Amino acid sequence: VTFDDAGFNGARIHPDGILLGTACTDAVVRVWDISQQIKAAEFPGHTTALKEGITSVEFSEIGYLLASADRSGCVKVWDLRKATEFKSLEPFRVLRATCSACTQI
Repeated sequence: VTFDDAGFNGARIHPDGILLGTACTDAVVRVWDISQQIKAAEFPGHTTALKEGITSVEFSEIGYLLASADRSGCVKVWDLRKATEFKSLEPFRVLRATCSACTQI
């Protein structure tokens, strides 16, 4: 397997043992076919992680989905069968609201 210049923050083996998912420092999730020693897929959707990259990856129990997370708290779920983003979960942010009635109490 020839890896790209990017470093790794984490890696996981697919439940069937054939694929390797990597959380790369260049903010791209890469999936490698271990048996054929080739890159099987790339998912570059973590735009908030450009400085530090992706921190972790994890395959679903059945192996159809791959989740990735970055330091901003963003989690993306990738559909491996379609090679597309399935869902994106942004971090929860608390917004402070001021109310004129509240300040008069």
